[in-house]
Amino acid sequence: ILSLLVSCCLCFVEDRQTMEEAWQSQKRILGSLCVGKYGGGDSQQLATTLINGPLEELGADLADHLLSLKQKATSEAMKTITQLREDRRWADIALVDVPSRVLDAESIEWQHIASVSDVSRLVDSSSGVSDEDRQDVLNLMVQGWVCDPDCSSGERLGSSNWPLLGVFGAKGLLPGPAPEKGQLDAFCGWESMNASDQHAHWVDDIMELDGFEVNLSDWHFGSDMARITLGPELVSTSWVVAVDPKRLRGLVALLVLTREPIVLQSLLGLPDLASLSVSHLISLLEPSC
Repeated sequence: ILSLLVSCCLCFVEDRQTMEEAWQSQKRILGSLCVGKYGGGDSQQLATTLINGPLEELGADLADHLLSLKQKATSEAMKTITQLREDRRWADIALVDVPSRVLDAESIEWQHIASVSDVSRLVDSSSGVSDEDRQDVLNLMVQGWVCDPDCSSGERLGSSNWPLLGVFGAKGLLPGPAPEKGQLDAFCGWESMNASDQHAHWVDDIMELDGFEVNLSDWHFGSDMARITLGPELVSTSWVVAVDPKRLRGLVALLVLTREPIVLQSLLGLPDLASLSVSHLISLLEPSC
C-alpha cells in the first residue's frame, strides 16, 4: 500500500511539473498580449511576435496621455459592468467574483507594454480581394496575462476570466459591427470597453503511435471574442486597454500590427527588424499623443 501511495504521489508531482512547464512555455509565446485567429483547440493560429515587452522610460507627454487613457478606459469599463449587472444572464457569467465597488484608475495596478506582430500569415492574401476592400478579423488574446495567477502554479486545471477590453486611438483598424440584440459584443470595445471571455484549460491528450505513447497534453485557450478588424493599411497602430475587475489589474498596450514587415522597417528607417526597439515605436506614435 505504501508503495502504491508513493507511486501515486510521484505521478501527481510529475503531472504538475508538466503543467507548470507547459504554462511557462505557452506564456513565453503569448506574452501579456498577442494577436491570433481563434480556431478552437489545435486549430488556433498566432501572429509572429516581433516585440512583446515592457513600455518603459515614458516621456512626460506620453505619461500624461496614458494617464488620461487609463481614466477613460476605467470609466468605460464601469459603464459596461453596470449595464451587465442589469441583465442577470450575463452578470452571472461575466461578473462572477467581481467586487461591487466602483472602479477608478487609481485603484488598479497597471502594467504598460509594447506589442508588435507580423500578421501576414493570418490575413487574406487572395488575389480576388482588392487592397481597398481588404479586411481581416483577428482576435486579441490576453490569456497569458489574465490567466497567469491561476495557471502558473500548476495547482489548477483552468482559469475562467472576463476582462474588459477596448481599442483606443486606432489607425488602420476598423470598428466591428453592432452585436445582435441581447447578445454580448464579440468585438473589442471601440473607444469603449467590452467584456471578453478569456479562459485557459488543461487538456490531457495521449496518442498511441506504433505502440508508443506520445504525450500531446497542453493548455488550450479561448474563446472567439475580443475581435478586431484589420483594415487594408499595411501598418496599423492603436492602444489596447484590458481591465481585470476581479483582481483590480490593468494592462495598457501599444499595439502595432503589420501585413508586410518590410513596410514597417522602411517606415521606421531601420536597416532590419532585428534592431527594432520600443523607443522606435514611441517615436512613431508620439504625434498622435
